[in-house]
Amino acid sequence: MKRTCEYHAVWGLALILILPAPYCFGGPDPNEHIRHVKVSQANFDGIRAGVQIDGARANNVVVGFATSMDKILPRVLAEPLQVKSRVELMLARNEKESFQVIVLPCSEDIKRVRVRIRDLHSKDGLRFAADNIDAVPVGYVRTEAVPPYGSSHVGWWPDPILDFMDAVDIAAADAQSFWVRVRAPKEQPQGVYEGRLEIMLEGRAAFSFDFSVRVFGFVLPDTSPLPLAVTFWPHDHPRKETQEARNRWRKSEDYPINAWKKHKLKWADFLADYYLTYDSLYSYGGWTPDFEVIERLHTKGRLGRFNLGYFGPCGGTPERIKDWKADILSRIQPAYEKAKRLGILDHAYIYGCDEVKTELFDQVQRAAKILKALFPDVMVMTTSYDNSYGLASVIKSVDAFCPLTPRFDSDKAAQARASGRQVWWYICCGPSHPHANMFIEYPAIEGRLLMGAMTAKYRPDGFLYYQISIWNSRKPIDAGPFTDWDPRSWTTYHGDGSWTCVGPDGTPLPTIRLENFRDGLEDYAYYRILENAVAEAQASPGLRAGRDEWLVKAKELLVVPGELVASRTQFTDDPAVVYRYRKGLAEAIEAAETLVAAPGSPIGLKVDLALPQSEKDSTPVSGTLKPGWTPFVAARWADMYMHDAVWEDGSGGAAPPRTSGLAGSAVHVLIDCGGSGNGGFHVHGLCRDNLGGGGRPTGKPQGDPIANGWFHNVDWGGENRGDILLRINGLPAGEYEMICYHNHWEPKKQSTRNCLDQPSQMPPLTGVRAMPLPTEPLPGYRGWSMGLGTGRGVTSLREARNIDVTSVTADAGVGTSRILFRTDGGNDVLVVIDGGDDKYPDPARKGREGHKAVLNAFEIKQTK
Repeated sequence: MKRTCEYHAVWGLALILILPAPYCFGGPDPNEHIRHVKVSQANFDGIRAGVQIDGARANNVVVGFATSMDKILPRVLAEPLQVKSRVELMLARNEKESFQVIVLPCSEDIKRVRVRIRDLHSKDGLRFAADNIDAVPVGYVRTEAVPPYGSSHVGWWPDPILDFMDAVDIAAADAQSFWVRVRAPKEQPQGVYEGRLEIMLEGRAAFSFDFSVRVFGFVLPDTSPLPLAVTFWPHDHPRKETQEARNRWRKSEDYPINAWKKHKLKWADFLADYYLTYDSLYSYGGWTPDFEVIERLHTKGRLGRFNLGYFGPCGGTPERIKDWKADILSRIQPAYEKAKRLGILDHAYIYGCDEVKTELFDQVQRAAKILKALFPDVMVMTTSYDNSYGLASVIKSVDAFCPLTPRFDSDKAAQARASGRQVWWYICCGPSHPHANMFIEYPAIEGRLLMGAMTAKYRPDGFLYYQISIWNSRKPIDAGPFTDWDPRSWTTYHGDGSWTCVGPDGTPLPTIRLENFRDGLEDYAYYRILENAVAEAQASPGLRAGRDEWLVKAKELLVVPGELVASRTQFTDDPAVVYRYRKGLAEAIEAAETLVAAPGSPIGLKVDLALPQSEKDSTPVSGTLKPGWTPFVAARWADMYMHDAVWEDGSGGAAPPRTSGLAGSAVHVLIDCGGSGNGGFHVHGLCRDNLGGGGRPTGKPQGDPIANGWFHNVDWGGENRGDILLRINGLPAGEYEMICYHNHWEPKKQSTRNCLDQPSQMPPLTGVRAMPLPTEPLPGYRGWSMGLGTGRGVTSLREARNIDVTSVTADAGVGTSRILFRTDGGNDVLVVIDGGDDKYPDPARKGREGHKAVLNAFEIKQTK
């Protein structure tokens, strides 16, 4: 666990680890570089005959490999390069995974060097297209001083990934890294794909290595498995001595903090590729939520969290309260109303009181209380230094506390969650070693562990970071590999607040640190997928039967091993340990799909919608799940309030979850109401805590499990937005019968609106029908969350009309609808439960009339 200078020769995805000695005490000795070059050449000569192409004039060249978690100094080799004749990589569908190829000319310069990989093929003749593989040079930035957190090396460091280049010239004795990034498409068939990795010198192949990619059968999500609040709002942080010159630079359209604006949408899509949403924690001058980008990401199913605006402490005098509130209403109210109209309040938060100290806690509480009164359905979050998370302070109205990682206390966090609060964590210019961080000089593995295994071990509710775009360079990177990009970010730190770089004309460039940030979240997605598979199996006796051995092994994997992360200050520096654990998770997920699913068996699903225990525990509340039926339990439903579309595992987004599906059938279902963001799940006998969401309901479920719980639009209803939409993914070709259950209660008056306990007088539902998932959003709906399909491949054989909505406590008396449809298996099925017209009155509130669709449970049975 401890960093030492001991050398380890280990394997990671069949790549030999290069242990980065710059992070050892004492650091690398520049005088050792030439010796390591010579040793590298001697080692490579042992395999040269098997990998060097006949006739290639490259006897002075060495090729080595490293993982994506290594940083290879180009001119101060920490160790001899590690050599191998075969490279193997493993990843899930919809995942990106990378490794490095190191090309080292020992005695003479070489020109136009690049890495080439052509199509890969499986033994069954399936193709993995070369278009899904990038091989580009790693760029280098030059530090000029030891930063505040210390460093054993000052000089050239690897950081930007030069996606705009494919070939570079390499000087003698320089170790040049190439970043090989592999993307597995969602639709890529599971299997092992083989091919060749070639090193090209001046347009001719000089070396050829065996290369294989193993694609797992499950699919990773399009959005982050962990809520994120991360700022991307480019600015600079000049030194005093360069202030005058920088004032001139700022007038140029090529200055990075200006140039990026020409490619705003490209930057938004680029950030989404790394699970990030174009967002800002702070209300910088000129910043407001960019709803053009937000709508774009939401339509694509890639929207994460976004801030409605920053808030500061609120003083106690009437005049200060009045001014504070006026400021909030002028800035945040318009964004709130826009987000509400779009049905995306589920994604919104309000952040403020950044790192406020104890003496201002009363002002933090005053501010949060006003915000919750104005915007009851939006999370309010702070990094105020309340290390009790509201348990022992006056701050009671904040929804989410966010301590620095060393201040995260799991026991206190559990108590805070029991009271309805969330506890996130964050890093910034601190902490420093022995804690993990993401400075340019720190090991890349730390970012991956922080977002992956460490998050899985400690389970913060989210991650916050103050800025990823502090850029102090005079111009974009337009050449390399040795760049003139300034690695200094905030004050004298290197890379703090700066995980991105600007390429030619203002286009985006990632860094090694940003790649590891995403890879860590993908590791965490593996963990969550297995966790969901375990919960699914445990919730159903039918799924659990005969699978005890798998459950034991899977549960063991859900305990993050100490050799990976023992504590927040003791964690591995060995990528092989990361890969070993990741592989174990992946194979357990695949085993779950094999064990639970019954390939080729006719589909026969009985699914009951149920209420979760809490936002962190999707176990059904006792009495809300019908025994023997498969649960559909979304953790976000816990407060019985307003939420976005949700898949059966509780996730959102346009991409189906990466689990074995309902009852192991590989069938996934997405549920939303026509007014996306207004969907909620209610239970007869339970009362909501408040009208703002976030609290725990009180009471006890009344009636049978199907009858007592229903999904519907909890706010305005009416045509379209009162409908319920179900997207069914993964149905094999065939004909199907679907039975839906419709039973609910209503509030009696506004004062008791949190308790739906009066029999319904709602007229019959207009109808239920099946159709192909369309190529464009259907008109008339507010906030389309169903994703898009091909618009064909599904035929309605029978629709249901005029369906009675009952208010009974016995399952046997619940109203039902029955439809028939056919699918060719090439497109998802969209089922529309039509809530009808907008004339039915809301029993509790005048002016909010609207007939609403109701769904308690459903059955899907394959008939042909």
